[in-house]
Amino acid sequence: LHHAPAIAGADDNGYWAQGSRLAESGRTWFRVESPAQFVGFHWLRTADDRWVSRYPPGLAVAVGAVWAVAGAEAATWLNPALALATLAGVFLLARRIVSPGWAVLAAGWLAASPAFTTQALWCFAHMAVACALVWSLVLLPRALAGSVTATAAVGLLAGALPALRYPEGLLWLLIGAHGLRTAWGKPVAWRLGAAFAA
Repeated sequence: LHHAPAIAGADDNGYWAQGSRLAESGRTWFRVESPAQFVGFHWLRTADDRWVSRYPPGLAVAVGAVWAVAGAEAATWLNPALALATLAGVFLLARRIVSPGWAVLAAGWLAASPAFTTQALWCFAHMAVACALVWSLVLLPRALAGSVTATAAVGLLAGALPALRYPEGLLWLLIGAHGLRTAWGKPVAWRLGAAFAA
């Protein structure tokens, strides 16, 4: 008895299988079609025999979008692309406090880290979290300076954190606390708060 091949890695199956289902069927849940079908340990069975992932859908939406537009192989390039974007963001963050040469060294040091490269090449959500966090911090000063576009982008990136991995909702609180501390006592237009919340 044979069935379709499956992504067997736990996190890989949690995010990429969810994304592939979203791209191919428009939903992240499924019903078992065969007793031989592989079901990862993170899938939870509902009362009506649907299987839903315990992992949040944020990364699965990105995977599904790339999968639908460019195919399954292109979806495997998502984390390396997020890694490059994260390195660019780290350079920009470091550039605020050190010279460009030292900022390149900071980004290079991160790129050489085995933990970073592992996350860049595996199908986990940590690289998406790192990218969203770094770029929310890159854009935060422009948001606090009054840019509605930057404020909306920070809100989107920070708000995506718990959708990528539930525990990273705590990082959203840190970004919000930093923004409040920086803006405290300053006149902040209501449209900035609305842009962040939206």
